[in-house]
Amino acid sequence: MVLTEQVILSQINIEEMRSNMGDAKKAEHSHYFTGRPCKHGHLAPRTTGNATCVQCARTHSSKYQKEKNHKVSLPGKTLYKN
Repeated sequence: MVLTEQVILSQINIEEMRSNMGDAKKAEHSHYFTGRPCKHGHLAPRTTGNATCVQCARTHSSKYQKEKNHKVSLPGKTLYKN
């Protein structure tokens, strides 16, 4: 995700996001933006549920989906034993 002024997440512009999780939760927002990179170097909003960087969550999700789809598409393999 490229961070620009045009990025809108959950109908809230990044400039309007709260800067910490506590304030975001009080305002009932689902995301907040600290302006600091996560431990993997992404400069992206974080979720208030678990403080996960949005980019890290997307990366993890896409890796999981690729692994899941690869397992399902293996020819001649059964995923479950009866």
